[in-house]
Amino acid sequence: QTSVPVAKRAAAKEGGGGGGGSGGGSAAELAALVLRCNRTGSSQPASCLEDSGSKRQVVLPANGKKVPWVVYPGLFAGGAMDVMTTRLLSVVPTLQPGASVLDFCCGSGTIGATMLLRDPTASVHLLDADAIALEAAKVNVVGAAGFLLSDCWSGLANDGRQYDAILSNPPVHFGRLKHDLSVVQALVEHGSKRLAPGGSIFFVTQELIPVWGLLQTLGMADCG
Repeated sequence: QTSVPVAKRAAAKEGGGGGGGSGGGSAAELAALVLRCNRTGSSQPASCLEDSGSKRQVVLPANGKKVPWVVYPGLFAGGAMDVMTTRLLSVVPTLQPGASVLDFCCGSGTIGATMLLRDPTASVHLLDADAIALEAAKVNVVGAAGFLLSDCWSGLANDGRQYDAILSNPPVHFGRLKHDLSVVQALVEHGSKRLAPGGSIFFVTQELIPVWGLLQTLGMADCG
């Protein structure tokens, strides 16, 4: 894509009633940047990302090692290993060798990379709705079995693959304060159908998020 600044400043009146209408109050200058974004013929974001100069190289602490890591602006937790994901990974038990694992809402791939460090024979798939996050994950998680660009399960309607473990630090907010459990609901309700016999879903949320009420509604209140 190409972005072209169209206007850098716009005058507005405090208390004005919206687009162009006159309202009471004194005029106040409001800083605004309007962009026109043009889609190119390519459907792949990778070359645009490389050309943008926005890629950063950092170091990720994972499984007791320091791993070179690629991040892009706007990724969850800056593309790094956040405290909630660290807590999740600390309680995930050792899986059987060669286990099939799904990193659901993978971001830059921290969960998937850690699981591969624990067992290089694991079949690790990574799923996210964010194409840029998935591009970072493709660089970071060398040896992954596959990368799935999908809004929750919507892109996997014809995929009958099952997993021994589904791991996730799912988004639980819409904006800064409002709780949004739609992703958690999709993860638990439909993810159970994606588990191999004896498989488990592991996910982490902040304690203040009302997850138990959702699990009760879904008849899964005995989750531990």
